[in-house]
Amino acid sequence: MRVPRFLSFSPIAFFRKHKRLSTSISVMLSIAIINLTWSCSYYKVNEVTSEQAEMAKQIDDFNKMGRYAIMHVDDFSWHLTKLVVNEDKQVLTGEAMEISPQHTYKKKRKSGGNRYMKWNQPMDEIHFQLIPGTVVPEFGETVEIPFSRISSISINKPDGGTSVAYASLAIVGVLAGIFIIILATKSSCPFVYVKDGNTYNFNGELYPGVLSANMERDDFLQLDIKNKELSEIEIRVTNELKEIQHTDLLELMILEEIDDAEVLLDKYGKPLTFSALETPTKVFEDGLNLNLEPGLNKDKLVYHFNSLENDYANKRHLIAEFDYNEISDQGKLYLTAKNSLWLDYLYGKFNSLFGTYYPTFQKNQQQTSLEKSQTWMDDQHIPLSIYVKNLDGWKFVDKINPVGPLAFRNLAIPIDLGDCPPGPVQVKLETGFMFWEVDYMGIDFSENLPVDIHYIQPSYAVDETGKNVTKLLKGQDRLYLTQPEIGNSVDVTFDLGDLNISGIGSVFLKNRGYYTYIRNYTNEPEFDKLKVFRDDESFTEFSRLEYQNLVDFADQEDLALSHDQ
Repeated sequence: MRVPRFLSFSPIAFFRKHKRLSTSISVMLSIAIINLTWSCSYYKVNEVTSEQAEMAKQIDDFNKMGRYAIMHVDDFSWHLTKLVVNEDKQVLTGEAMEISPQHTYKKKRKSGGNRYMKWNQPMDEIHFQLIPGTVVPEFGETVEIPFSRISSISINKPDGGTSVAYASLAIVGVLAGIFIIILATKSSCPFVYVKDGNTYNFNGELYPGVLSANMERDDFLQLDIKNKELSEIEIRVTNELKEIQHTDLLELMILEEIDDAEVLLDKYGKPLTFSALETPTKVFEDGLNLNLEPGLNKDKLVYHFNSLENDYANKRHLIAEFDYNEISDQGKLYLTAKNSLWLDYLYGKFNSLFGTYYPTFQKNQQQTSLEKSQTWMDDQHIPLSIYVKNLDGWKFVDKINPVGPLAFRNLAIPIDLGDCPPGPVQVKLETGFMFWEVDYMGIDFSENLPVDIHYIQPSYAVDETGKNVTKLLKGQDRLYLTQPEIGNSVDVTFDLGDLNISGIGSVFLKNRGYYTYIRNYTNEPEFDKLKVFRDDESFTEFSRLEYQNLVDFADQEDLALSHDQ
């Protein structure tokens, strides 16, 4: 029997000391963490405590950061000011106020974010969705909202209205508090916004998970361009938290429109066309037949890779089965996926173990080779590995690098089916315990159609001071646009005037760069604990044990409550 190596430093050990905090801690931690704007740099999480004084301080910090709390129930919405968390009563309290004009929607969109009245960048918003039937207060009234009536929490950027952080308490259950703590406190690789009229809509993050120049790779971020008749496309790239961000290249890839087909890029920048997608007929997780619903639509109902059927296996996998008519020996897998907040939480705990040694560790990491960094990630099962079942068993197809926990990405993976047995095609997705979330799965057996790609370099780029930085973003030359401080931004314009194209299909932003954290840990380094993470699968084992500890505690809490009743 394998001996668990991480029980001595469980980051959720404080739960066991406070037996009343099962539900309340979830929401309180959610609030405490709402100081974060999200990221692809899944590595920073504030230390969480259940002490009332410290929790009050965290809530005060949340208020000082200028987040604007909006409550929703049925068709009603209001602003909650003077936010207070009452641990004993397990309620959120505050004063109900009318939502100010800066935060009032101009109109509701059928897709994408909401549009706001034109104001100068109001503060970020925290949206609390309450369960139907919650009493709507009068303005000026002091209200108490039980944690049990909060169904989801999201962070919205008011200049575009697009949600940049989301967690459903119903979906993540006992982990909701931890997840939303990450939502509110973590750092961020560069955020990308696309200009749409007078607003900028959040689209995603650049070069996720690339923490040194040696790790740089091409990244392809799909942009949501609503108006395909534009003569130019303008984006904004921002640094919003404690990161130093270095962008080497920004380049648009305009894919010509293909009738009745969606076109995506694979991880290498090759276009794949999807015109006849098939959804799974069966999905299995670690041998169990799962509900198909999470994989059939892009609806944030996800597969979490968190089965507890095998107590000692550190990897987790999904197997999707698709009907196959054998008319083609090539398939194209379509996934909508992202990294999990749980991975963020774990990596934050890992980083904090370096304590005051962290700056030295970070400096050394800048000299680490790409091969060594990638090998460690592979050995910990941080990428999402794809396999197809052939006559000899499971055949490796490819690995998907981290894409960050902030936004789902549509991923395309070509699969060779030439040596697959007759009958349904089985595809396996494998990763570390709870490192990824998959929202949609499909496969297309149709012929891959030729697609013309047009590359557009920036025609003009200006930073927040008015400085022209266009040359820094053209070409892969390691001449970086560096954004070292919160509030740094650059507006980049791509001129489409000379584009000779029958119609614009998909638009991708090719990008390269890296980012480093700004961390000021004051604790002593814990080298004995850090040495464990040199071993293969140590990080995913850590993930599994931490999750199991939390679930066990929740079960004990439920048992205690039922006994008290």
